[in-house]
Amino acid sequence: LAEESSISSSVRKCRRAVSSRKAAMASSCFLPCSVLVAVLVLFSVNAAEAAIREYQFDVSGFAATPARRPPLICLILFSFKYKAYVKRAIDSATTYNRLNELGMQCNAMQVQMTNVTRLCSSKSIVTVNGQFPGPTVFAHEGDLVVVRVVNHVPYNMSIHWHGIRQLRSGWADGPAYITQCPIQSGQSYVYKFTITGQRGTLWWHAHISWLRATVYGPIVILPKPGVPYPFPAPHKEVPIMFGEWWKADTEAVISQALQTGGGPNVSDAFTTNGLPGPLYNCSAKGGIMRAC
Repeated sequence: LAEESSISSSVRKCRRAVSSRKAAMASSCFLPCSVLVAVLVLFSVNAAEAAIREYQFDVSGFAATPARRPPLICLILFSFKYKAYVKRAIDSATTYNRLNELGMQCNAMQVQMTNVTRLCSSKSIVTVNGQFPGPTVFAHEGDLVVVRVVNHVPYNMSIHWHGIRQLRSGWADGPAYITQCPIQSGQSYVYKFTITGQRGTLWWHAHISWLRATVYGPIVILPKPGVPYPFPAPHKEVPIMFGEWWKADTEAVISQALQTGGGPNVSDAFTTNGLPGPLYNCSAKGGIMRAC
């Protein structure tokens, strides 16, 4: 019994020694690892701020794409909300490759009510970031696109990326009640998809009720970095969006059509990039279209 007690005591001492050694090793590793993580975070922040500072100059047209860029790009779409200096940077230069240089900093598409005047009268319409039509989305083939949509309007909302091949990302396609529940007022939803095997000009729009009458905008998919255009590279591109304008509230127009079983009332004007053109009353001279 004395021998067994001695052996048991030795085993306990050995276990305590091993535990102490493990704790010491964990403690000795924790500090360097913490320092390493802190250094990496600091480096990332400094690199992002450096990119932002570099971004703060005016450019025009579409500059050549940088040779180096992250393999997965989260495009910064539509607006910055919290960082004033980042917002100034975005406002001063909107070229797609400069947005890409800022890396994986994603931001929100703000769906909000905006007062707009057309055909001698004003009304409040649903817009993205207060723009009608909405902003142009630029991406490269192969880019990972991440968009957070925040709904500030009293209607349910969803966004469809028209023509984008949703390969293994069907939940990002956008049709309400089909691939997703609609985004309720005051809520948000994150769309995440990769541009695979596509180049060209498409468009995005609301995909619920008749909100697409005012919630829409272009998508421009450029070749992969380093891949030339299949034609001479353009000096500048101007997306052209054709639409319609109703003086009445478009939700009321479609509601009346559904109740009566007839077609919706004809629009009051056709628009090019949101403008009716000089042949309509109260249209500015030369106001046929503007860049999206």
